[in-house]
Amino acid sequence: DGKVDDADVALIRANMGRAGDVVVSGYRALAYRAPLALQATSGVSIALVGDAADVPVGGMLTVDIVVHAGSARADAAEANLFFDPAFLRVVDAQGRPATSIQGGTALPQFVNSANNQTGKIRYGAGTLTGPGVSGTFTLATARFQVLQKGHALQVRFVSAPGEMTDVARDGRSLLNQLAGHQIIGGTFLPVNLPLVLKP
Repeated sequence: DGKVDDADVALIRANMGRAGDVVVSGYRALAYRAPLALQATSGVSIALVGDAADVPVGGMLTVDIVVHAGSARADAAEANLFFDPAFLRVVDAQGRPATSIQGGTALPQFVNSANNQTGKIRYGAGTLTGPGVSGTFTLATARFQVLQKGHALQVRFVSAPGEMTDVARDGRSLLNQLAGHQIIGGTFLPVNLPLVLKP
């Protein structure tokens, strides 16, 4: 599909250190393990956590992408966000227009892009070795400059084919809930968005 995501990380992780062919029922096949089917684990969520203060035009909003994994051990997480580029612009810590956001330290990043023309952010991180990460951790931090007010400003998760927001372990989704935010006049109002997984 031309994109590296958490499912790709799971494939690499599952086959790390393997070499050569594996004989299966008299046939030679590559040492390959497909990702497991999506299956939710209760209690795991990903949320946008932002400034509570009213931010003026030209001011900066900081939004953390926070994973609440509980006792589950996540080895990959991906967040795809949408914002209206007429009202918000992704910037760096100095307030300059940016093409990426600040990565967290819990998992090494594998993709990081922000597009101020289309209003999309894509951030993914994962580990190929080790036990994964549990508890609550900041996946990444996005900063936005407020360009204008008078309109409901939104930063929200996108979860669609090719643009999934997910938290996973060995290619299996752990995600139970997405929690987005709507920004009105620079103030964050939480909006809980349940995630429905189809079998």
